Amino acid sequence: MRFGKRECCYQVPPISLHMRWSQETALVIDTLTKTLYIRINQLLILWYRDKLLGYYCQQGGAAMPAQSPLQLGIECLKAGKIDEAIEHLERATAESPQDPQGFNYLGVAYSLKQQYNRAVGAFQAALRLRPNVPSVHYNLGLAYQADGLPDMAREQFEHALKIDPAYKKAEDALAALNSQLKKDDYSEMACARHTDEPAVGICTFCHLPVCSECRRILDGHVYCVSCAEKIGR
Repeated sequence: MRFGKRECCYQVPPISLHMRWSQETALVIDTLTKTLYIRINQLLILWYRDKLLGYYCQQGGAAMPAQSPLQLGIECLKAGKIDEAIEHLERATAESPQDPQGFNYLGVAYSLKQQYNRAVGAFQAALRLRPNVPSVHYNLGLAYQADGLPDMAREQFEHALKIDPAYKKAEDALAALNSQLKKDDYSEMACARHTDEPAVGICTFCHLPVCSECRRILDGHVYCVSCAEKIGR
C-alpha cells in the first residue's frame, strides 16, 4: 500500500493581506468605540437634564434660574428692542449701582432713542465707577456730538486715544468730527439775535446763525429759540 503525501487544503493568507485585515478591523473597532462613547455622553447629558428639571419641580414648581436684568437688557439691545432694553438696564443699574457695565449699556440704549442728555449722564456714571475706559469715553463723545456739543465730543475722543492710541473707532470719529467742523466753521459769523456773540450753528428751520445761548437741540438737530418753541408746540 502506498501512502502518498496528503496535501493540506488550507493555505495561510499572505502576510500583507493578513496585516491589511487587521488594520481594517482595528479601524472598525475604533469607530464603534468612539460612537459608543459619544452616545454614552449624550445619555448622561439627558439624564442630568432630567434630574435638574426634577429638582426644580420638587421645589414647588420653581422655574429655572432667570437671566439677570443686565443680560436681558443686552439681549434686547441686540434684538433692536430698545424700549425693553432701557427698562431692563434701568433695573440693572438700580440693583447693581456699582457695576459700570450696566450704565454703559444704558447710555447706548438712551443714545439709540436719541435721549442724549440721559445718555451722557449714564456714560459719566460708568466713568465715575471705572475711569479711563476708552470705549466709554468714545461712547460719551458720540453722545456729545449728537447733542450738538462738538468741543466736548472732541475732548472725549482725544481722551480715548490717549488711553489707547490704537483705538481705531475713536481715531475715525475724531477725524470725521474735525472734517465736519471745518465745513461748519461759523467763527466769522455772528448770531442773528445777539449780534455781538459768535455763531456756533445754523438753525435747521429758519437757517439763521445762532449763538450758544440761542441754540436748542431737538432730536439731534440745531434750532434757534424761536423755531424750537414753534416746533415744541
